[in-house]
Amino acid sequence: MNNMQNLATELEVPLFSTSDLEFDVNSTIKYGSCSVVRKAFIPALSWTVAVKNYKQQDSNSYKNEMRILKKLNHENLLNLKGLLSDGDSLVVDWCSGPNLYEYFNSKFEQCYSKASTNELMNIAYQISNGMEYMHSMKIIHRDLKSKNVFLIGPSLQKGTRQWKVKIGDFNLAVALNDPNAQNIQTKCEGSLYWMAPEVINKNFINQQISDPYTFKSDVYSFGVILFELVTGEVPFKDLEPMAMVLKIGRREISLNPQSSSHASQEIIDLIKQCTEHKREFRPEFAQIKNLLSKIIE
Repeated sequence: MNNMQNLATELEVPLFSTSDLEFDVNSTIKYGSCSVVRKAFIPALSWTVAVKNYKQQDSNSYKNEMRILKKLNHENLLNLKGLLSDGDSLVVDWCSGPNLYEYFNSKFEQCYSKASTNELMNIAYQISNGMEYMHSMKIIHRDLKSKNVFLIGPSLQKGTRQWKVKIGDFNLAVALNDPNAQNIQTKCEGSLYWMAPEVINKNFINQQISDPYTFKSDVYSFGVILFELVTGEVPFKDLEPMAMVLKIGRREISLNPQSSSHASQEIIDLIKQCTEHKREFRPEFAQIKNLLSKIIE
């Protein structure tokens, strides 16, 4: 308990015990590869929060996400609200809506089928806004994907449905000023559909590259999310995953969305730029954000 109190003091966040929380037994428990997320209410503070409990064997991910979260403070990123005294749980913002992947695949709420282009591009803008800030803090996400983009809402603004976006799941993120950054950057992790070619090459093709993860690998992942936003599906879904990975790693296939009601030529060009095989040709998030801000005006 003393160690946890010292840690909470160091991070300047409250330390809660389980008796401080009322867990919502009716909410869906969300299971990740290394954690379980539950909704809870803290009566003393009138806070509705998410409690992310890490599996005990994954303490490194817990510690990494905790320290990354403390470095960040932005409207489009999940915020660290406190720690739980059990030693392996984080208390963060609760997002009342689906994650973006669920949004595309939710038949019950018909989220995507009822979406306007402005709604979709506003989501893209908010993701770029959060990522621009994250990169300004010299932090690479390394696992940006639709499953790690969380939605709050929706609300009606000028007759259009809009969502508040929060990017989360920073357990694989790396701060470039971390003394261990170089070692972390060369360890390839993440999710296949959103993985940049240079990361695939290091991980699956054994190409010698000392820094597969850069800001530009996050940009590639964003390009895949933008593809999802205009099509409602992940790219190359007809390919077997490992065949897809090898083709991307060998630069044999590229994202090439067709023009549609949600995909103007401007957005198609942006997707192609973000997912360029050569990372030096991909834009920065400041450029992406600037373009999207003009589209949603």
